[in-house]
Amino acid sequence: MPLLARFERHFIPEPNTGCWLWVGATRANGYGVIGIDKQRPERRWDYAHRVSWLLHRGNITKNMMVLHRCDVRCCVNPDHLFLGTQADNMQDALRKNRLPTAVNGRYKTKLSISDVIAIRASMEGPAALSRRYGVRPTHICAIQKGRKRLLG
Repeated sequence: MPLLARFERHFIPEPNTGCWLWVGATRANGYGVIGIDKQRPERRWDYAHRVSWLLHRGNITKNMMVLHRCDVRCCVNPDHLFLGTQADNMQDALRKNRLPTAVNGRYKTKLSISDVIAIRASMEGPAALSRRYGVRPTHICAIQKGRKRLLG
């Protein structure tokens, strides 16, 4: 069955918001996934919102992400999606107050949210960034790979 036909079987329109809610397979983070190429194991699965963009809008250039205007992780409506960099994603999250914040001083960090955004957007390596920000290179790697949550 063609990818478009399989894709269209796995979402339902939500009439109040206009979101197309993915009802197919999801990852633990809430984003939908769909099998795309069983012949190439390295590209066997992709996020459903990325596939929606590819099917309805075209290619995704290198270093670009498919972001949600509606902030609904399972939404695959191409009208609710836009292309942006990781820095754009962090700025969007900051504008919409979607970043976790410290409660009663429980979290202590050397890095501000703007530091983390700059690290994620930087093309420099972990060693140089760790010297600049005074944290370990493994911490920089975790930030660059999205493993560290942003805490204010």
